[in-house]
Amino acid sequence: MLTEKTSNSNFVTVECLLAFDTDEDKKKVLDLMRKFSSMVRFAYKRLLDKTEEKDLRKLLPIRYDMNARYSHAAIVLAQQTLDA
Repeated sequence: MLTEKTSNSNFVTVECLLAFDTDEDKKKVLDLMRKFSSMVRFAYKRLLDKTEEKDLRKLLPIRYDMNARYSHAAIVLAQQTLDA
């Protein structure tokens, strides 16, 4: 099932239902999503404690065993939440 929503802006939102070939694939994706969500919460709490972003960029990949791209995305999401 694929639903596309458009608005007056240049962005398109796509909603879809993930289908997995095996239960192992589903478990891997759910574990990744769980870990990323935890990274965002951790970054949010550290930003509230006035931890610098450069320190978080070093800490997150070590603590969660994830690459720098996920770490940066988690920090950006946490910062956006604080700015809202």
